[in-house]
Amino acid sequence: MASLVFDIETVSEDFDALDYTTQDVLTKWIKRESATEAEYEKALEDLRSAIESSVNRNAFTQVNFSYEKCYRPNKDNSGNPVPEVLLFKKADLRQCRAICGAEEETCSFLELSNERLLIQKCLNIPYNTDFDTQARYESSCPEINGFTPVSFSSLGSINQGIQTGYYNFVPASTSETFPVICVYLKQTG
Repeated sequence: MASLVFDIETVSEDFDALDYTTQDVLTKWIKRESATEAEYEKALEDLRSAIESSVNRNAFTQVNFSYEKCYRPNKDNSGNPVPEVLLFKKADLRQCRAICGAEEETCSFLELSNERLLIQKCLNIPYNTDFDTQARYESSCPEINGFTPVSFSSLGSINQGIQTGYYNFVPASTSETFPVICVYLKQTG
């Protein structure tokens, strides 16, 4: 029996020359395989612990909030990272009971969500804690060389989100009756 064999040679494209959407489609498997749920849990737990320590002990804390080294964050159409982690404040008994396990009318929590999973971590901090470093409390927050002030806005679901990176949390010097935490992200590049 005769057979015919085709040998097809291919030449690859320069990956950096491809548009963002094509790069994302070709590398989605990296995101699916690079960070396990346990790695996400640990990263979110480290962040939760640093925030609670800063607020409840009125102390300077640091955290390197990151996932696996090869993790590529989701990006928007402009190529900017889209945060997977959001800080929420809710005034909903059912939702607070489900997330925090307590009969509280109000609660604060971190939520990590992506195409594979949803993880929510209750924050044991006063509901009125403010992380709005850039807008209202800039004058109360000290400058820290090599770090940029950022805000963890937390007005319902309107949220700037939390990027991966190295953070400092510093209690602000204010006359407010509620905790105000200055948040700083280490500058890169």
